[in-house]
Amino acid sequence: MDVPELDLVDVVAPLMRGIAVTLAAAKEMAGTGSAMADSPAMGEFTEDERLATPTMRDPIDVAHSVARVLRLAASDHLRSYAGLFASQPVPVYSHLIVARASLESTALAYWLAEPGIGAERRVQRAMLIRLDNANERRRGPLKSEKEAGREFRENLSAAALEHGWPIAKNKDLRLGNEELPSTRDLLRPVLPPPADTGDGIDRGHLVWWHLSNVAHSSMFALLQSVDLDQQQDQGPVGMGIRVPLITSSASVELYGALTSRAYLTMMARHRALFGWDSPVYDAAAMALDQLCAAAIGRRAKS
Repeated sequence: MDVPELDLVDVVAPLMRGIAVTLAAAKEMAGTGSAMADSPAMGEFTEDERLATPTMRDPIDVAHSVARVLRLAASDHLRSYAGLFASQPVPVYSHLIVARASLESTALAYWLAEPGIGAERRVQRAMLIRLDNANERRRGPLKSEKEAGREFRENLSAAALEHGWPIAKNKDLRLGNEELPSTRDLLRPVLPPPADTGDGIDRGHLVWWHLSNVAHSSMFALLQSVDLDQQQDQGPVGMGIRVPLITSSASVELYGALTSRAYLTMMARHRALFGWDSPVYDAAAMALDQLCAAAIGRRAKS
């Protein structure tokens, strides 16, 4: 249900406050992001010497650092999403771009922190992310970045070769026993159930498709924010019509809830890996999860 523009900030305020409180608690809990002494992540350091190569030093620490950077990106994007609705004027499109960025970094951070995969597979996954990064640098317009990307890929390829981990690029990038999933596939486990929308449509596909089309300015996606019921004649023939752009509180809450639920799911996995514990975070996360459930429920009924 849409609400008048002046009321939207108040309508979505509880969810946005919940996001801010949870992010603050998560930052306090994680601290510098280091693993606790008795955590699975700390246990992986016993494999560090075996997995290190001349072109890839400290592989466990690097893998954990990649996870930390992705988690930081996810947190920063989610914080920005909430901040966009602190006051008027509220955005029409930009919050959807921020939600897309948050979901992408959240999904990668979740995948990298999968429990029980062991140090070797986690290092391989981190290497896949870094190889993808090297490929993006090589595609850039700057000669210095192209060269840095080429050198970075050569170093990672040499490390993989030393371990006997083949690198392949067909549809998806592969290294050893690991494959870098598509963003759509990465999203599936972090989005709230059901996995589909009730009519057989994959929710990960649907969410990524919609947000990506907004990000790339596809007209059909941009025009979903046009309120055709409020169109007005612009004047003389040939001058066209005027239609207002709207921001739906239901949409704001839905994407805020989906992005928040994904973040909470990712954080549960990172807590398990790094051994963090915080009753303050537990309380904040539980409250945010309830707000998300209510927002998704309201959307389902509309």
